Amino acid sequence: MTSRSFLEYAIANGGKAMEVIEYIKQTMKEEGVTQMELGRRTGLTRQSVFDVLTRANPNFNTVRRIFNALDRDIDIRKKDGGELDIDKNSLYAVFEREAPGFGKLKAILEAMGYEFQYVRK
Repeated sequence: MTSRSFLEYAIANGGKAMEVIEYIKQTMKEEGVTQMELGRRTGLTRQSVFDVLTRANPNFNTVRRIFNALDRDIDIRKKDGGELDIDKNSLYAVFEREAPGFGKLKAILEAMGYEFQYVRK
């Protein structure tokens, strides 16, 4: 299993953190996955995939669905590398129910000392 945090992507990308949409686009490019194919894998239309890839703040559930289709997952970790003091399953249940925007959710988690980590399944 290979994973990278936003910081590791920043280092790999000349100091710029790779935002989630750029990560999805890069993964699609590397694996030769078209918007049409991604739509088929996720059950979304090609237009819906296009909309997500051009939206500034797609919702977390849609992003996670796309990650699953690309054999990836989004994990949460503490920025300092310490043990989590939250129950991830409960947190993901809230995310699923509330469908927050990914960018806002990322900002809230970062303010609390957490970060997203992209994980290859």
